[in-house]
Amino acid sequence: MRRPLRIALLLALLIAQDLPGQGPDPRLVTLFARAGNRTEFRFQTTHGTLTRGRVTSFDSSSVTLSGGNAVPLAQLDHVWQRGRSWQAGGIVGAILLGAAGAFIGSVGAGLCECSTTQTQGAVEVGLIGAAGGFAIGAGIGSLIPRWRRRYP
Repeated sequence: MRRPLRIALLLALLIAQDLPGQGPDPRLVTLFARAGNRTEFRFQTTHGTLTRGRVTSFDSSSVTLSGGNAVPLAQLDHVWQRGRSWQAGGIVGAILLGAAGAFIGSVGAGLCECSTTQTQGAVEVGLIGAAGGFAIGAGIGSLIPRWRRRYP
């Protein structure tokens, strides 16, 4: 009784796999459909050659780059998309200036003769520092190009 169930499960898994000749990977189609003409890509083919350019068009069999190079989708091994590092820069800036602001707010509230506690001063000035740090870090990070691997 268990043997036919195992065989049926094995056949179902084999049928569900991506087999060569089934067409382009849906992840590639989605990636190229969402990317505009200004997005730069870098491809590594199964032969090991690197190709770089902006995608001008794509169909079910190939992708065409700005230089007129057509790369078959079946030969794409790795795909990288060029972007900017604004997110990483924003996070680093928020952490650094948020921590500095919390320290300054805590020390400032402790030194002044006001109704603000050290904890309240640290939180208030720390949040302001984190917001400013994110804006500054994101601005600096947007100047730094970064390649992100999108496939596989």
